[in-house]
Amino acid sequence: LEERPDDFVEFLNKASSLRTLPLNELDSTQPATTCIFLNLYHCLLQHAMILTVNGPLHKRSCGHFMRSICYEIGGDVFSLAELQTLLRAKLSKPTISKNPYLSAKPGRYTMYAPAAVDSRLHFVMNTGDIACPQGIPVLRPGTLNTQLNEAAARFVRSQVVIDTVKHIVVLPKVCEVFRHDFGGEPASCLSYCEAFFDDKQAKELKPMGKRRDSLFLSIKFRPCAEQYHTLLKPLCD
Repeated sequence: LEERPDDFVEFLNKASSLRTLPLNELDSTQPATTCIFLNLYHCLLQHAMILTVNGPLHKRSCGHFMRSICYEIGGDVFSLAELQTLLRAKLSKPTISKNPYLSAKPGRYTMYAPAAVDSRLHFVMNTGDIACPQGIPVLRPGTLNTQLNEAAARFVRSQVVIDTVKHIVVLPKVCEVFRHDFGGEPASCLSYCEAFFDDKQAKELKPMGKRRDSLFLSIKFRPCAEQYHTLLKPLCD
């Protein structure tokens, strides 16, 4: 803010123009709708992180932060929690409701929800905690599928841990919270994540790949992260 105040003023002016965004013209079946709302969500999250007067986020403040930080968009007011719920409206409900995995009460805002059911959104939507990468993609309709795959791969590769000695695989917490979007069972969650493994992870898992019963392979999930980023960084194309 001190180094480039003019840029920040320009950002605030553009953010204020969101109130005139014609939401009624959005087509929920088009990739552009997913891009618009996910980019808006990340923009609001970054905006709030910059201006928060209560210091960095922590597990006790996260819930209030997500429910009270809002943008006026197209004549409606959307909180971070509502934007999360809107983007996940066609996906399963969380199996646990604790920070940072929150659901807002259903409201008229869900009428704008993207029609596509895409579990990769769980890996791309940044909740501000250190389980998520600090870098966030700026999504574009023409390259959305590629961007989602790249973002999912970054997330999975940073979160999955494979212990080849004890035959333990630790998966991201979000796979447990929204497990019905990944097949419902730990083994199906692993299979979904496996598609995004790097070569090292694939090689480590291969000896365990033929037997995924609980007697041979233990699949666990990370605990909820309790620390949060102070700022996010846009990923350059």
